[in-house]
Amino acid sequence: MTRRDFGQPAFSLRKKRFVKTQALSLLGTTRLLSRSAGLKEKDVEVGYLYRTSAKQYRAVLAMKGDFIIYAPSVEGAASLGTNTKLPFENQPFKKCQIVTFAKKDYQAFDFNGVEAIKHQLNELQLAEAISQCNAKSAIATLLSE
Repeated sequence: MTRRDFGQPAFSLRKKRFVKTQALSLLGTTRLLSRSAGLKEKDVEVGYLYRTSAKQYRAVLAMKGDFIIYAPSVEGAASLGTNTKLPFENQPFKKCQIVTFAKKDYQAFDFNGVEAIKHQLNELQLAEAISQCNAKSAIATLLSE
């Protein structure tokens, strides 16, 4: 027997991490290893801005029952500065169930000097998002249902 037979573990730590990552990816749960996270349904609120791991901003404009209307930006949107216009210009609003919205991977981002998963929009910013994606009539329809 040589020293090699006793001194080396069967798997190095690097290999163990790789094997764990590969196993989780096969199960579709690589999210456990990333910093992004899905939301709980109760965390989705009207008037809040979220950012997905695909760098898409989403502003929740209205909610009734299990449905919401939100304004999505394009994926890969640049980070928002302090006085930057919201990135929803000419983007169509979307309507979906809260559970569907919450399933997406969200990440913390900096908005007005604060880093968080969600940021509250003021009244002017919310009105700007609604007008940018032309969602006023859709919101009125959702709320009247």
